[in-house]
Amino acid sequence: MTGQQAAPVITMIGTGAPRLSRERYGSSLAIEANGDLVMMDCGPATTYKMLQQGLSPTDVSALLITHHHYDHTADVANMLLAHWEPSFKDYEPPRVIGPQPTARFVDLLVGPEGAFRPDIDSRRLSPQSQFLFERRGGTLPRPELVTNVTEIEARQSAPLPEGWDMWTGHAQHVQPYLDSIAYRVEVAGKSIVFTGDTEYCPEIIELADGADLLITMCCDVEPIGAKPAQMGTEGAARIAAEANVKKVILTHSGPNISYPGGQERAVGEVAKMYDGEIFFAFEGLKVTVD
Repeated sequence: MTGQQAAPVITMIGTGAPRLSRERYGSSLAIEANGDLVMMDCGPATTYKMLQQGLSPTDVSALLITHHHYDHTADVANMLLAHWEPSFKDYEPPRVIGPQPTARFVDLLVGPEGAFRPDIDSRRLSPQSQFLFERRGGTLPRPELVTNVTEIEARQSAPLPEGWDMWTGHAQHVQPYLDSIAYRVEVAGKSIVFTGDTEYCPEIIELADGADLLITMCCDVEPIGAKPAQMGTEGAARIAAEANVKKVILTHSGPNISYPGGQERAVGEVAKMYDGEIFFAFEGLKVTVD
């Protein structure tokens, strides 16, 4: 990616939940700004869907993980391998940032004893692979796949590319079994907040205060249960209104609101409490934060 971008562009890559669906499945999104591409979550088929949506995994500067449910992380190995495979010179990996056990998770995938290490070694060391690598223009030895992982907690920050700032907030989901965090990213003078999976909680309101864009899970029309650990229309609307955000994208939607008519109902429920611009996410939706 080259050049400077006047305003960040959001691409919704995965907008569904763990429930299998041809229309929406898993969670992932990309932010393009300042010539960089930063991803949030990397659920099933993210790498393939990126290509369909005009994005490339080789351009990813950083991946921010909200929590380690498979619908948010199932394609991490694929993304890391696809990022590395075309490299010819010293390899610069994307930064992978997330709550524990992100370091162990990445290491078990592509580390020295990781599940994909035999694949990596065969591509680096076998004569057949070396021949193809040189034929493509590479010079042996082929670069090693290395990783750059930072584990992070709520109310912390971690380095992103130049011109980007990020910090985290607590997301109330399935603790103590998994840590969950939400992210606030600021770039090109704009602020973007992604809740990840959460129920309504004051910490998200604090993190999202005054943001230009809130990307929030909205799995159903509330009420959805006594202790859902997942937010629906009421929680999304309350956070958007109380944080006074300018725009909202509803994502991570379940089958009860993903069909035509259900989407409009969900937007209508949110609009009862929040008077800003509302988008119901579909895979491939692009929103410019201007």
